[in-house]
Amino acid sequence: MKKIWQWLVLLGTVLLTVGGLQQIAHAESVGYTVNAVLPKNQDDASASYFALRVKPNQQQKLAIVIGNESKRSQKYEVNVNQAVTNANGVIDYSQAKPELDSSLKVGIKDVFKETKLPIVTVPAKSTKKVYVEYKMPAQKIQGMILGGINVKKVDTAKKSDQKGVTI
Repeated sequence: MKKIWQWLVLLGTVLLTVGGLQQIAHAESVGYTVNAVLPKNQDDASASYFALRVKPNQQQKLAIVIGNESKRSQKYEVNVNQAVTNANGVIDYSQAKPELDSSLKVGIKDVFKETKLPIVTVPAKSTKKVYVEYKMPAQKIQGMILGGINVKKVDTAKKSDQKGVTI
């Protein structure tokens, strides 16, 4: 019976030691939010992204809201990007100048007036509404045009090209 207790104490000590070595990582927030302002012609009301049902020659302004959660004014780059499939077969909305397949008849650049918007400045702890405008071609399109509005914080930290040692 004494041996069983010794084994249980040893096992408990090992488990407590291993459990105590666990590292806890806290994810850092990106410091900003982006939300779509969904229009009336939104196809899926439960979606938080644009899924629009459109007609030939339809023209519309879409709005997104950029929220700056930091204590300083921030600048953001806004691009409307064509969706492409990456090397892993996953849909990628982040490429501003992707290599497009020759079979693509109508893409994002054919529909949106501007795909690269001017830099947007959002004051500290506030939001700003940004608009992108599209116009559909005159002919009806079979299928979907897939793309995304990509928002990236502009790094305003000055980078030094000088090399050396600081003491």
